[in-house]
Amino acid sequence: MASGASTTLKIASIAACILLVLLSNGHPTVATVDCTAACKEPCESFSKGFCAGGATSGCATKAAATACRNSAFSQCANNCYTVCTAGTIAPCA
Repeated sequence: MASGASTTLKIASIAACILLVLLSNGHPTVATVDCTAACKEPCESFSKGFCAGGATSGCATKAAATACRNSAFSQCANNCYTVCTAGTIAPCA
């Protein structure tokens, strides 16, 4: 099993890649966006998919799967919110 630091880095890297794919469909228009709301659904979907492997992903128990989803969501949401509020990438309004 990977160490906690490398797992966090892996999750952050995957979240960043997913955000780039989801949000980079052309040049976004500048608009007032609720970044918290815009990041919630994609990051929930990402965390559920990332931690859905069951025993093969190290999430053999319900508690482990919940911890995995919480950690994956947190990493994704933090990255998403950062790039959204900075205006680097904005979701389509």
